[in-house]
Order: sequence, then structure tokens, then C-alpha cells
Amino acid sequence: PTKTENFGITIAEALAAGTPVIVTTGAPWGKIVSHGAGWWIEQGVDPLVAAMRDAMKRTRPQLAEMGERGRRWMLDEYQWSSVTARTLALYDWIISGMPRGDRPSWVNVLSSEEESPAAARARQSSQNRSAVVLRILRGESLEVLSRELGVPTAKLAEWRDEGLAAMEARLRAGDTEQGT
Repeated sequence: PTKTENFGITIAEALAAGTPVIVTTGAPWGKIVSHGAGWWIEQGVDPLVAAMRDAMKRTRPQLAEMGERGRRWMLDEYQWSSVTARTLALYDWIISGMPRGDRPSWVNVLSSEEESPAAARARQSSQNRSAVVLRILRGESLEVLSRELGVPTAKLAEWRDEGLAAMEARLRAGDTEQGT
């Protein structure tokens, strides 16, 4: 089980080895269900127990077939030739000015108004924007916070700058109220 995971190499390794896996929704492996290679479950004991019970009810041939589907999926999507082809397609798209109509289907692009699900979770969690800004002002690295919260460093820098501007405005307002 994981609350947040940017990839989860052990999941890919298990699938490549032909092992069906149980993955929590904190990991980006939702396709596991459509590939029929395992279970993608919510966090918690009950969903985990239910998935484990379902796995134990499967016959060896059923589990072997799930494992084979996962193995084929990993070979199709993550062998070097596939990764190279996607990387070259991405570079071609970037070099051509990133036209929207030509965007590779596997590239997720957010408009400037949109927010990634990870950024939305960070914003809505107990780690609210003010707390994040305070962590930045205390010297925490934007890169480290970006990885931890799933928020792009540019967005964190924007929050920092907005937070500093708001604090400066409050200080100036206080100076005005005190007549200084």
C-alpha cells in the first residue's frame, strides 16, 4: 500500500515477472484493471483484505493468465524500443512548437488554469498553501517539496512569491496604521 507514488518500480518489476499485483490508488497504476493484471484498490484494510481474498479464490491458471497479461503489458510499454519511440515522438512534438492537435495521446498537458490531481490534493490537504509557503521560507527546497507534494516547482515558487507579497502588504498596512 502507498499513499503517493510517482511510478512504483516494484510494481512494474512484479508485472514484468508475470506476477499479478494488488496496488492502491496512491500509485498511478489504474490501467492495471483494464489490462486484467491485478487489483487497483482504495487505501485501507478492508479493500486490501477483499483483494487478497479475491486473489486467493483464483485458480493457478487464472493467476498465470493475469500474470502473463501484466508481463506483455510491461514489455509493450516499457521495453527500451517503446520508451525510445515515445521519447523521440515527444521531442518531435516539442521541437514543432507543441501544437495541441498533434500532442501524443500519452502526454498529459494541463492548461494554465488546470491543476493536476496531485496539486489539488496538496492544496486541499492539511498541508495548505500557507503551511507550504512557511516551509519554503524556512529553507526547504522547492525540488524536495515538489516531489513530496506532487506540485510543480514553478507553482511552489508562485505560491512563495504570492505569500511574500501578502506578508509585505500586511507589514506595510501595519506601518500605515501605526503612523510610521
